[in-house]
Amino acid sequence: MRKTIRPANLAFYVSSLLVPSIFTILVFFITHVAPFGHNTVASVDFSNQYMALFAYLKRALAGNASWAYSSEFGLGGNVFGVITYYLLSPLNVILLFFHVTELPYFGTLITVVKISLIGFTTFFCFYRSRSLLMRNYCVVPN
Repeated sequence: MRKTIRPANLAFYVSSLLVPSIFTILVFFITHVAPFGHNTVASVDFSNQYMALFAYLKRALAGNASWAYSSEFGLGGNVFGVITYYLLSPLNVILLFFHVTELPYFGTLITVVKISLIGFTTFFCFYRSRSLLMRNYCVVPN
């Protein structure tokens, strides 16, 4: 039997996506983060590590870099570990729509999308755990 989502619950699911994204965009607007100003979310690891990795991924997707070996990282070597650990998020497909010079904008967008998905996942887990508790499927006794 397939369960359908009621309109009232659908509003909660949609708001669990929109509220964190609107709040994050508002904070970025107030703090003048790109595209609303000259600041960027790229600081510390994001600017030193991820920007170079995203630029490499962009080149690899365009066919201008190898998926197996690169001399750009360290003394050169296998990039399989780097790609699988840092770059295989399905959300990185959004990178295809950005030029290498627009990576700070990509960083802002991917941050907003990930925070929105965190809000949705948190709501989903809390909602499901509440319904499981009400049905006495709880592992921990009440």
